Amino acid sequence: MDINGNELISIPNDDMNCFGCSPHNRSGLRMNFSANDDAVFSWLTLEKQHVGFEDIVHGGITVTMLDEVTEWTVMYFLKKMAVTKSITSDFLRAIKIDQQLRLEGRIIEMKSERESVVEGRLYDSEEILCAKAISTMALFDDDGIKRFGTCDDHFINNIKNIFEAGRV
Repeated sequence: MDINGNELISIPNDDMNCFGCSPHNRSGLRMNFSANDDAVFSWLTLEKQHVGFEDIVHGGITVTMLDEVTEWTVMYFLKKMAVTKSITSDFLRAIKIDQQLRLEGRIIEMKSERESVVEGRLYDSEEILCAKAISTMALFDDDGIKRFGTCDDHFINNIKNIFEAGRV
């Protein structure tokens, strides 16, 4: 359930090795995603290996989490594969390890059928906004993403499972 008690839809993921979201990457964040009608969410707790200083989460890890939630927001709501063209982040408060963090992603603008702007937000366990990002995402269909030469049919089929999890 989201913070308002609304039911969430679990978004399937079987990505092969992504640092941010793969359930198979033992060194990664292993982020899971769910959605309601307005946003995509992820909850996770970071540990000592994610620090930059003392018990503060490394800024690069913070941006990675925001990048992941904005990417999954595009895939879920727009049913497109995407790559991040740019991401601008604001660090508003130190993020400590060993607490449950909540991330949210929302589409805020469609610039064209090939580009969207997405906002990601990261909250601590006290529901205080700690970081946010605005991502400009380049959108692709199957053929467009295949032209990159980095995605095989297995990966594309996994992405299509995400599309099917979305609203009808």
